[in-house]
Amino acid sequence: MDASLVLDFGNYEVSQSLTSLVDRVSLPETTGIFNSLRHLFQTSGGPDSNAAFMAGLTKEQFSQETEFVNWDYGFLRNAYAAENDNRIGSLPYSVLNVWKKEAKIALAVDEDAFKLGRGGNEWHTQSKRGFEHLCAKRTVFDKLDPNGDFRYAIRMSGFDLQNDEMRVQRAKYTQQARSNLIADYQYKTHIAMTPQRTLRDLLLNKYPGNLPPLKTPQLANTVGVSVIVMFRDPDGHLRPMLQIREPSSAAMANGGIHCTGSRAAIWPTADQEMTAQNFFDDEAYTSIEQDFNLSSENSNTKIYPMALVREHARMGKPQLFYYGITDQPLEEIVKFRLEKQREQETDTKLDRKYRTMNEGQFKDLLMKGLWKHDSPYTWTHEARAMLTLIYKEFKNNEI
Repeated sequence: MDASLVLDFGNYEVSQSLTSLVDRVSLPETTGIFNSLRHLFQTSGGPDSNAAFMAGLTKEQFSQETEFVNWDYGFLRNAYAAENDNRIGSLPYSVLNVWKKEAKIALAVDEDAFKLGRGGNEWHTQSKRGFEHLCAKRTVFDKLDPNGDFRYAIRMSGFDLQNDEMRVQRAKYTQQARSNLIADYQYKTHIAMTPQRTLRDLLLNKYPGNLPPLKTPQLANTVGVSVIVMFRDPDGHLRPMLQIREPSSAAMANGGIHCTGSRAAIWPTADQEMTAQNFFDDEAYTSIEQDFNLSSENSNTKIYPMALVREHARMGKPQLFYYGITDQPLEEIVKFRLEKQREQETDTKLDRKYRTMNEGQFKDLLMKGLWKHDSPYTWTHEARAMLTLIYKEFKNNEI
């Protein structure tokens, strides 16, 4: 069988023979990644495996609208038409930087905490009403440390591509709930219940077809970190470690197959050095340790910054994408993940399904179930964007 990789996300296609590429890429472990991708296509569906896998990967049920954020691909493509040259394929992400080798991110730290801009009266009303409605739907709070002090999120107010420098400052977690997380909420007045312009409408009126500048004072623009870790199957092939997320937060519209871990980056404590590792790498490790017990100490897991992007759905919210490799045995990963799931206090349909699985069934889900063409699960924006970016950049030998 020809070891070719063909993925189509909307209008974006990556098609490239993998055999001749494995010796030409520069990031650690890329030979194993290419071999694993080739193996997935050779084993996931027989002679028709490419088409079968694509059928699962390109389902559009996830591209739907919630009352707070419109995640529809078509809507976002039209809204930010001027961003086409910077997109990850046709997906609603704009790339600020992709690291060709080991990332050396510099930080310019603003000493003062961020104060969310009030905006005009129309903006202020939508922000206030949207935040109140979001709080009525789910718990929204500022994170506190053991002393009762604020644990700040990390706002990115600028990025200098030439010097690979991020400008960052402290921001309250709830500030994103008053801005980025309620982009499309429509507050209706009591007079004829007329829908008002959304926060996205107001910014697009000022910046037609473009994402607003990172420094826009009415947006929190807090940084999220997302990680996809590769694990080794019993045959020694590397596979992406994915999980299923349910629609349980403002960040995940309708749920679906998601990356290994993701979270909002939290400002380091006062005794930590102001480095990119303390700001972001540690947060990325925390995200995968929480769900899969993976860390550099206990499982020989290594992660690498891959790209800095801006998410269209949440009006340019910055995301730092990582990929990684783990030597943690699959059996240990499965055992920990099931134990973790059974400790969850939530009682959703997915929670109940996990709790009834034995280790063999959950292992089969990781190895095969998520990749079947008739899988009932769709893919989150982040997982699609990260996998697409990995394939695209490795193919072009740009990382």
